[in-house]
Amino acid sequence: MDQLLSRFHSFLLQLHSDSRQLRKLHFGKLAVRLSSFKLLLLSLNVLVRIHFLGVVLGVVNRVRPAWSICFFCYAGSDRYSDRYCFKWSRKWLRWWPTPIAIFSSAGVQGLIFASPVTEAEFLDPANRTNLLLLKSRIDFLARLIGTKSVTYSGILPSVFKKIDASFRDSSQENVAQIVVESIRLVVRKHFLDFTPTVMVVGGLGRIGKSLVRKLSENYSEVITIDVGPGFGNLPSRLKGKPCLIVDVSRSGAIDTYVDKMWEGIVLVNETFPEPSIKTLKKLKAKGIPTYHISGVKGGVFPNLPLGYQGAIPCCAIGTSTAENAVPVIKDLLYEFE
Repeated sequence: MDQLLSRFHSFLLQLHSDSRQLRKLHFGKLAVRLSSFKLLLLSLNVLVRIHFLGVVLGVVNRVRPAWSICFFCYAGSDRYSDRYCFKWSRKWLRWWPTPIAIFSSAGVQGLIFASPVTEAEFLDPANRTNLLLLKSRIDFLARLIGTKSVTYSGILPSVFKKIDASFRDSSQENVAQIVVESIRLVVRKHFLDFTPTVMVVGGLGRIGKSLVRKLSENYSEVITIDVGPGFGNLPSRLKGKPCLIVDVSRSGAIDTYVDKMWEGIVLVNETFPEPSIKTLKKLKAKGIPTYHISGVKGGVFPNLPLGYQGAIPCCAIGTSTAENAVPVIKDLLYEFE
């Protein structure tokens, strides 16, 4: 019996050792693939700088029209930045657009460009010249390629509008419509025979105003909450009641309200990026179902990372019709587990 137990113990030790080696091999191969992808993007960025890539894509797009949109997105966090560039190359890349994917959704096709620049960097007044230079490079690249429009992720449209009053972007109506449809699906799941009060974080913003207007057509009570002076608390009269909170503000804004939430609230996030791991832990502890609108269904190659896997960001499709766009909604607490 002792000999049998000894052999079984040796077998378990060997199995554990083999599994560790397999994990190391798996992550090693993943690291090699990721490094190769980053090197490829570095090479493409060089081709963008000398206008070679823009000219080639432009010739292709004019001979056989395919891409009508150039979509630009920035790094919402280090987790996103690390998927696309080496830390040592980040400073060199941040004020230049680099192609990272192609997409097709809701009847439109486009190219996705990105930069590791962060919100903090492009909101810094000291970087205003660099930000305008980045925009001019994106616009020039779009003209070379021959796309009909340029779309931007996150709060960039609002930032450009403040800098240049002539800046035009009307994608907020489409984004708001996709959020409305997402909310309808979440309400159907969590509020079977009850119409909840909807609180909109960022209801005073570019997308928020359109969203509040659209929601008011179907929900009896829609409340605007935000960050800054005069905000920071949830209505005390709703304490303990079933409610839905939708976040269309900016990165980290929802953190102002997490500690004040109660069981019975359902959270829907549209803000880029999705809530941090720290925030998700708090929401899970409070029993707050949390959903993230990753975007809309469509084809994208290579796939976007993290919270946007299997989807195309809502703001990418611009002013194209949202009627046929199907939202992709992820249960963040389920994925977090």
